[in-house]
Amino acid sequence: EELTLESGPMGDALRAFGAIVDKTYEGIRITAPNGLTGAKIELPYPSVGATEQVLLTAVKAKGVTELRGAAIEPEIMDLIAVLQKMGAIISYEPNRVILIEGVETLRGYDHRCIFDRNEAASWACAALATDGDIFVGGAKQQEMLTFLNVYRKAGGEFDIHEDGIRFRR
Repeated sequence: EELTLESGPMGDALRAFGAIVDKTYEGIRITAPNGLTGAKIELPYPSVGATEQVLLTAVKAKGVTELRGAAIEPEIMDLIAVLQKMGAIISYEPNRVILIEGVETLRGYDHRCIFDRNEAASWACAALATDGDIFVGGAKQQEMLTFLNVYRKAGGEFDIHEDGIRFRR
């Protein structure tokens, strides 16, 4: 069964904030005639997309939002860091719980994004498929542990450096 915005965890989360999510002929229409209010939200599984949506919505909703079952991938932690630099009040609790206190305004920020794990894995696979030797700057072992095990089992070799990972066959 395909989960869509109107029937899946993202639509449910937006509704918990007080939004109205309707499927129309043109697509999805989301409105909040009474504004958005903090909510208690529990995701059915730790979805990265739904966690991002809740974070982005909750920072401007009035009150406090408690998100349970949140995804905790490095990309989520990086988004939290960005939002905090912008003026958001967000804390991470044990057991995949994130608390977000809505704020009136957000501001600009300077931030260096983390490396993209999927992009690094794509380059690694290109090295494996072509008998190549590719260095992916910025790639970090801790964020790629599972992939690196699979890569090694598939016949790949890698060297961990301070500033990235070298992939080869």
